[in-house]
Amino acid sequence: MADQTQTLAEGLAAMASAGAPARDPLAVPLTDIPLPPPELAGQLDNSAVGPGEAATRPVEVATLDFVGDEPPVVSFPLKYPFRWQGVRIDEIGVRQLRTGELGDVFARVARENRTVELYDFYAAMTGLPAKVLRALPAIDGEPIIDKAWDFLPPSVRPASG
Repeated sequence: MADQTQTLAEGLAAMASAGAPARDPLAVPLTDIPLPPPELAGQLDNSAVGPGEAATRPVEVATLDFVGDEPPVVSFPLKYPFRWQGVRIDEIGVRQLRTGELGDVFARVARENRTVELYDFYAAMTGLPAKVLRALPAIDGEPIIDKAWDFLPPSVRPASG
């Protein structure tokens, strides 16, 4: 007897060539998913984080003792200082993000159910909210954004076309 196994892709291709309507192979009714036997129900761990919930466990990050130069922080004195939440801001520092901080930006944006934008990274680099950075006069904001762009890793820079 011939082997009757086929890959998912082969099965979908066969269905399509036979004129069958395309369907998502993962879209199955919940009633079609078998449950474990009742005697194993007590062993189930249903404490995992559900969809849309944030994990409460902080991610561990090491403190590194850099040999030679530390990652730079560049400070920009402001031509137009301002107050933000009662604190006078006379200069804004821009620093490179650690790898874990990049992930934190993506995770926060995902929790907020929106698309990541460059200002999310700029905010993490400066410690000021994106809305504050957007409100800066161009004479103060442009050099800050230019330096933040220089500090962005290539993996998060938009593709230029």
